[in-house]
Amino acid sequence: MCPSFTLEEKRQPASTRYQRGKIRGLMSRLELPTRNTTLLHRIPFRAANLPEPPVDRPLDPILDALSFAEASALINALYRQAGIDPEEDEDDDE
Repeated sequence: MCPSFTLEEKRQPASTRYQRGKIRGLMSRLELPTRNTTLLHRIPFRAANLPEPPVDRPLDPILDALSFAEASALINALYRQAGIDPEEDEDDDE
């Protein structure tokens, strides 16, 4: 028997490598660990309306599991937390 997926779940694009790098970079600028999660990681996840990550788990698989939209929401939450205007971010590679 096939697993049941809704069309919306199937069509949700995955986060990009760029987004995951941007998340790690913003976390680093906020002095959040970028290897394992801590209680402090819950703040931006909550602000992005995402489930809180479990504490002391590798960050990479958590970021890899984000959809494109979820990663975008987390990036925006991290920018707000850092008090940085994304349009004026001098550390942006674009």
